[in-house]
Amino acid sequence: MRFMIQDMLDLAQIKSGKFRKNISEFNIKKSVQKVMDIQSQQAADKKLALTCEFIGFHDDDDDTSGNVGGLRSPIIKCDENRVMQVLLGL
Repeated sequence: MRFMIQDMLDLAQIKSGKFRKNISEFNIKKSVQKVMDIQSQQAADKKLALTCEFIGFHDDDDDTSGNVGGLRSPIIKCDENRVMQVLLGL
């Protein structure tokens, strides 16, 4: 419900020309896991399997140094709320 309200507020801000992005560094793996947690019960109710696999990322969630041993960091710089809105929309 919170995300639906946020979507409507975003649309109103876009129409009025007052939309602002909140760019910050965040862990994309953790954000995807939040979305998975939110959607898991709905998937289970519909007898669907909801899975996600990260390939090519190292497991040190707090590391912001970039590549480690050829693996990418899960830290990205973006608007986390907008990324989660898109993922929930999928």
